[in-house]
This record gives sequence, C-alpha cells and structure tokens, in this order.
Amino acid sequence: MRKNKRKSKAMSVSAARTCQMAGVLVILLVAVIFNVIAKNQVTAVQKEIGEKQKVLAKLDEERIRVEAAWEGMKVNSSLERALRSHGLKMDTPGAFQTVRMDANGIPLKGQYSVAKALKAKARNVASR
Repeated sequence: MRKNKRKSKAMSVSAARTCQMAGVLVILLVAVIFNVIAKNQVTAVQKEIGEKQKVLAKLDEERIRVEAAWEGMKVNSSLERALRSHGLKMDTPGAFQTVRMDANGIPLKGQYSVAKALKAKARNVASR
C-alpha cells in the first residue's frame, strides 16, 4: 500500500505543476491578446487622427485663401471697381464723414467729424 500512496503523491505534485504551468500560459495568452487588441485600437486612432489632420490642413489653406481674397476686396481700388460695376456713384468717406464709436455707442473723442458736428450744432443753437 505504501507504493500506491507514493505514486498518488507524485501524481498530485506533477498535476499541481501542470496546472501551474497551464495557468501561467493562460495568463500569457490573455496578455498577448490584450496587447494585440490595444495595438489595433491605437492604430485605428492614429489613422483617424491623420485623416482629421489632413482635413484641418485643407481647411486652414482655404481659410488663408479666403482671408487673402477678403483683404484684396477691402482695398480702395477694388471697392471703387465693385461700386462702378453695380452702377453706384460712391467714394470712400473722408475724415469729416467718419465717426468711430466705442463699445457703448459713444463717439470717441478727438475726431474731426465729431468736432465739426458739434460746431454745426452750436451754430444752429446760437442762430435760434
């Protein structure tokens, strides 16, 4: 009977070692699978970021072109040409016709047009 006990004890030790090795292999396999999944997700996100960066670059180029076109349209000669093409007889306003306002809607001090308007108002009041 003793021989059988030794055999069963040896079998239980080898079975425990086999289970330990199987556990280690399962853990390694799970780690490898998670690593592959994470790598695939990172690659997908990198591709998406690259596509969005290309779109952003195209939009930035378009913005620069539109800004340049707008600046070109704001030049006096371009404005005059556009007005003539629409049959409008207008000139750019002079300093006496321009009033600059602050955020509250009050004219800024020291403007020629405001001083001229105040003088005209004083003359009108004095003439009454």
